[in-house]
Amino acid sequence: MKPSTRRVTTVAAIACVLALWAPPGLAQPATTLTHGSPASVGMDAGLLDEAARLYRDAVDRGDLKGAVLMVARRGVVVLHEAVGWRHEAYRLPMEPDTLFRMASNTKPVIGAAVLILQEDGRLSLDDRAAQHLESFDNFRSRDITIRQLLSHSSGLRVRPIFYPFDPDQTPTLLGAVARFGAEGPDAEPGTSYSYNNAGYNTVGAIIEVASGMPLEDFLRARIYDPLGMADTLNHEDETKLHRMATVYRGRRGDGGGVVFRQGFTPGDPPDFPVVRASGGMISTAPDYARFLQMFLNRGRYADAQILSEDSVAAATRGYIASGERTAYGLRLAGRARRRLLARRLRRHHGLGRPRARDHRHGPHPEPRRRQPDPRVPPAGEPRRRPRGPIGRGTAPGTAPGPKSIESPGTSCAHLGTGTWRYRVRGGRINVIVTFRAEDTLVMITA
Repeated sequence: MKPSTRRVTTVAAIACVLALWAPPGLAQPATTLTHGSPASVGMDAGLLDEAARLYRDAVDRGDLKGAVLMVARRGVVVLHEAVGWRHEAYRLPMEPDTLFRMASNTKPVIGAAVLILQEDGRLSLDDRAAQHLESFDNFRSRDITIRQLLSHSSGLRVRPIFYPFDPDQTPTLLGAVARFGAEGPDAEPGTSYSYNNAGYNTVGAIIEVASGMPLEDFLRARIYDPLGMADTLNHEDETKLHRMATVYRGRRGDGGGVVFRQGFTPGDPPDFPVVRASGGMISTAPDYARFLQMFLNRGRYADAQILSEDSVAAATRGYIASGERTAYGLRLAGRARRRLLARRLRRHHGLGRPRARDHRHGPHPEPRRRQPDPRVPPAGEPRRRPRGPIGRGTAPGTAPGPKSIESPGTSCAHLGTGTWRYRVRGGRINVIVTFRAEDTLVMITA
């Protein structure tokens, strides 16, 4: 089992600790993100600075190339800080508005797009994919539904994001997913969970057919522009390349230090010739926080109504078991899991109510043998317990540790649109979102 690849440069950390949901039957104000002091929302400024110092120290040690950190509570941004480098060799510092390749954080946006189309009456979550894609209208794939594609329960086990395009083929998303329909599922649809990028790209093709628009145009018209996500797009923009972070892939060397190699660099050709739904979104910490705040507002941000309350409820509900304590939804985890994650984040990282206890961390612990966590389901390739920039051994979903902020080591989990549960694999951009746990929503992208 190979160690997890770490894309540590593209670390963007956003922790949004936001307001309580309104009681049933009462409209919740469409909170917009503003800036204020930690004290104004009951947070400890010293503890927040200590948490940010973990990232600064990681950069100084050479364990991390760069990060953008954001913490918000009740719609008030109390920390927004850039540390390290977006391109180390050119000595280009990370900036608060640095653009990151958001990888699978694209998927919750795709889940929201499908719900918009359902509200428009153009499709239903329970439609069969074959109703929209002729390539799925065969005995192998006919029973797969959109809901199953979104919740990774379609039975598809296609390993690549796309199969290679034929030399004489004009690359299109519809053409790419046609091969997935021809191959069909390896397991009975709706009976098991298996993380699958091909399923999400199939959903992207369905969005194009149902909307009559290219995928990125629909996302921009119905999500990005209404939310004011001016820096969010689904392909590299030459006019914004100077703001993008370089990707550094790293792995622990024999001496315990992180050895990096440079991956994607702004100006490189795109990974794929088509806009995809499994990943590929480019965004900033402030833009993505707007998207999350929209969910906390039950579908509204400022004057833009993106989703109905019923759609937000559908998005934040688990549909299929993905582990002993987890349920996967439309890319946003089951309620019990969300509460568990929020409770542990507050306990270990001080993201909730301020504590009187002194949280000064002790000496850096000795490295421990990394073991798989049986409570966090595998997602794609085999993995080891990761080393990420949050806390060693205190990841959400792992066993509780001491009530202190610890040295950078592990962070965790994979949540979907009712379940954003992204495991922190030491190098992917990762998200942990808990929606309803007392007064807490936490989102961490790394």
